[in-house]
Amino acid sequence: MNKGLISAAAFFVFALLLCAVLYVSFPASHSQDLVSFEQGALSIHKADGLVVDFDIEIASRPEQLSQGLMYRQNMPTDSGMLFLYPYESRVAFWMKNTLIPLDMIFAGRDGVIRSIHRGAKPMDESRIAPSHLVFMVLEVNAGVVDAHGIQAGDKIIYDMGD
Repeated sequence: MNKGLISAAAFFVFALLLCAVLYVSFPASHSQDLVSFEQGALSIHKADGLVVDFDIEIASRPEQLSQGLMYRQNMPTDSGMLFLYPYESRVAFWMKNTLIPLDMIFAGRDGVIRSIHRGAKPMDESRIAPSHLVFMVLEVNAGVVDAHGIQAGDKIIYDMGD
């Protein structure tokens, strides 16, 4: 075989492998089937009296709860996504297809923060599941919880509309 044919074959194999990696890493469905989210705002009222405000997207429908922040390249500071469940229940999260590190704030129906998971790692498929019942979960950029001193016992204030 001549060098030109070998080079062309090697390039073709490389291109096929690259396409396969991109297809597996970012399935075609992610760009076509992404759902939209309602916009809102919430506040965390801390035990020391300070208030931390966030602009949020709201995930409450099954397809929104399932997608969450997957495939996002970044999220503005002091923004987040609020996951709302129909009733308090056991929940579990993972970071599959999530590209940004997150802090997860778990709260009950009363808005009181029961636990926090700091620094969830992008693309990690480990389960993140608090041992208590959850009504809402606020996901924010990793480091935001510590930067604002947010802790269990603080309260999320969000107008539920009921």
